[in-house]
Amino acid sequence: MKFVKGNYVELAKEYRKWFISQGQFKSLKDKIAENPNLNKFLGGRAFWFNLAHPAARKRQMEDILFTEDQIKRKGSEGEAIVGCTYAQAREIFARYEKMGMKKGFMKVAGWINRGYDASHPDVWPPEPKLGSIDELRDLMKPRLDWVMGLHDNYMDIYDNNPSFPKGVIHNADGSLLTGGFWAGGQAYIMNYRDSLNYAKRNWEKMKMLGVQAMFVDTVTAMQLYQSYEKGNEYTKSDDVRYKLELIKFFKKEGVLFGSEEVADFAIPAIDWFENRHRREEGRSIPLWPLVFHDAAFCMRYHPGENGKYPSWMEDMLYGYMLHFFNSDRFDEKRFKSTFHVDEWNEQTGTDEMLSHAFLGEGHSVEETIFGSGKRIICNFGDKKYYGQGIVVEPAGYKIL
Repeated sequence: MKFVKGNYVELAKEYRKWFISQGQFKSLKDKIAENPNLNKFLGGRAFWFNLAHPAARKRQMEDILFTEDQIKRKGSEGEAIVGCTYAQAREIFARYEKMGMKKGFMKVAGWINRGYDASHPDVWPPEPKLGSIDELRDLMKPRLDWVMGLHDNYMDIYDNNPSFPKGVIHNADGSLLTGGFWAGGQAYIMNYRDSLNYAKRNWEKMKMLGVQAMFVDTVTAMQLYQSYEKGNEYTKSDDVRYKLELIKFFKKEGVLFGSEEVADFAIPAIDWFENRHRREEGRSIPLWPLVFHDAAFCMRYHPGENGKYPSWMEDMLYGYMLHFFNSDRFDEKRFKSTFHVDEWNEQTGTDEMLSHAFLGEGHSVEETIFGSGKRIICNFGDKKYYGQGIVVEPAGYKIL
């Protein structure tokens, strides 16, 4: 325990010093030196590209009170509903190139049998409706300065898959621990000791695809678990250890690794996090970037537009990459008009965030300063900001 004098910036920096002193910190520059593919994230943008999803499971739809008509519209149980084949995905990727995307990360999801979330951890073989394995391998070939990766999950398992219930966490009363209700239906939560074995098993099949990156859902998003299964007991300390072992396994295989939300135990190995950081005026402060901005790339899901200022201003303030989805939420105008955000990330993406401050009266004007000395002032308010010899227009920013 240490008493500190100052505000949240000093507190974040004190924690950063302590974390580094524990030998757990590893910078993005060091990670790029180990795997140069990570440099393709710097000044790039990320994309989540979903190919297929499973039809609804009738019993579970009834459990949450879907009507018969609603269930019918969800498709026939057991089939994959295809949104985009491998061949069609290649055509769409070529379109993104024409729109100006030259660098970044393309994550392909929904490739597993029966589609997104349906068959974890028994993901192989890929869904046949999407095309051949050779076509998937062709899709994974590097394009320009893009990193090509796959989505996977080793926390959730579903009771209609062959491996169930091997590895499912047991509650103290012997019951199986349930997780969320996702595309595959009711998920159960696995311990990462068994998850690591599933990942190693699957990788023996998957590595022939030439994957450059793996996004493994929820590894860094969920709280720590323990299991009371007799003969397979599992503690929260085990949970941390095996989650980190899973990350390190993929890294040793030469692929980049990312996961959801943020967790400091993963910092020594992880390359990027995908999060839901939102700015809330006068309340949100960038504690995570103040400590770990130069240790892992960050990007946000569906920030949305509030009509007062463009959401990408928040990404510039925090030093985040932009993130897009291929769905009805895909905003082509936003995609084509935001390459200046990538340019800013190119300049600051591997820098420490030195400070953050609210300027002027209130909390509508914010400033962050990065290790290179570059700083940005963002005016999220509806009045001009005057200060430091400059003027920042409402819903505008200045780089200094």
